[in-house]
Amino acid sequence: MVSTASSDKQSASAKGLVAGLRPWKGPKHIELIGEDLEFLRTLNLKHIRWILVVEKDASFSSMVQRGLTCQSKAEQGLLVTGKGYPDLNTRRFLRAVFDTIKPKVPIYGLFDGDPDGIDILRCYKHGSKALAQERGCNIPEMEWIGVKFDDITRAFGEDVVSKELTDTDMKKLKSMCASLSKIPGMEDCISDLEIMRIRGRKVEIQVLEDRPGGLYGWLENKLCEKLEWRKA
Repeated sequence: MVSTASSDKQSASAKGLVAGLRPWKGPKHIELIGEDLEFLRTLNLKHIRWILVVEKDASFSSMVQRGLTCQSKAEQGLLVTGKGYPDLNTRRFLRAVFDTIKPKVPIYGLFDGDPDGIDILRCYKHGSKALAQERGCNIPEMEWIGVKFDDITRAFGEDVVSKELTDTDMKKLKSMCASLSKIPGMEDCISDLEIMRIRGRKVEIQVLEDRPGGLYGWLENKLCEKLEWRKA
C-alpha cells in the first residue's frame, strides 16, 4: 500500500518514498511505499513522462519541494527513493509502476559516483546476492543518469568537486569491478570505477548543491537532455 507520509503506525515500517503518483499542482505530496500494489490499477498514470530514483532521502525531499515532479521543464514525472539500499517493497513498487505505465517511460537513477552509489544502482538493476530469488523485482532498464566522475569533474573541476577515495572505498571498488564484470549492461559503471581507481577520487551528489543552479538545475537539464534525445 502507498499511504500519505505520517506517524501512522501501520506505515511506520515503510522505508521507500514516492512523489508524483498523482498529477497534483498544489502542495507537494510524498507517500510511503508499502506491500500492497493493487492500488496502482486504480490510478491514471498518463501524466508521468519519466521515473527518477534518487539514492538519498535529503536530495529526494529537496527535489520534491522545489517541484521537479510537476513544475519543471522536464514535464511531470515520478520521484522515488529507497533511502540508500532499497528494501524489497521499493523494488517491487518500481517494477510494478514501470510495467503499469503505458506507453513505456524512461527510468533513471541518481547515485553517488563512488563504490557505494554504484553498488546501490546494481541492487536496483540486478538485485542483491542475499535476495537473488527476487529477480522479478529487478529493473535492468534503469539508466544511470549520474553523478558520473568525468561528467561532473569536466563541468566543475576535479579539485573542486571530488574527494579522495578511502581505503575502504578502494577495497570495495576492486571487489565490485570483479563482480560487475560478470553482469551484462554494467560496462559504464565498470568504466567509472576504473576512472576512480586511477584518479584515487570520487564524486558525490551533494557537490552539485553548491554549483550554479544547484542540484535542481543540473537534474532538470539532464532530464530534458535525455528526453529530447529519446524523441529525436
